[in-house]
Amino acid sequence: VTTAENSITAKANELSSKISSVEGKIPTSSGGRNLAQGTSKDWSKPFTGFSGNQNTCPNLYKVITDGLVVGDTIKTRIVLKYTDIVPTNGQTATIRLQGAGNVTGWGGGSYNVSSYKTISGSGEVVFEHEFKITADHLKNDYWNLYFRTDWIASGSLQWKLAKVERGMFFTDWSPAPED
Repeated sequence: VTTAENSITAKANELSSKISSVEGKIPTSSGGRNLAQGTSKDWSKPFTGFSGNQNTCPNLYKVITDGLVVGDTIKTRIVLKYTDIVPTNGQTATIRLQGAGNVTGWGGGSYNVSSYKTISGSGEVVFEHEFKITADHLKNDYWNLYFRTDWIASGSLQWKLAKVERGMFFTDWSPAPED
């Protein structure tokens, strides 16, 4: 009987350990709250202020850091429509997301930049970007989020359905509670 009890206890401990291991891999957060203020399900007014140079940055949204902690994953999704984009002669037109912190500016606590996307002519693209929150990020109360464009001579940009959220998954667009 004692041998059987020991065997059952050992098996129960083994199963408990395996369950704990699996539970540690199950996501516990799927986001939800939009940290970007002033977003919309409708297209923005067209931005056409291009000069053909580098670093033309339409301002998108104020993104608050409220409730974030070191190690959180921030996920950003925004739909971009570009129309009649003409690159500067001899250049390739590109666009990416970036943001300055209200305290750190463009330094170590700035919104981590996304990779560049090449655009030309007309079309739509979905930006999906993520990064981990560091202590430097939390020095800011918010970031000013921008599209950085390079080498666009003319055309227009519009965007919609922007969502910046904490979590492991993208969730459907919703306005920020403050909106």
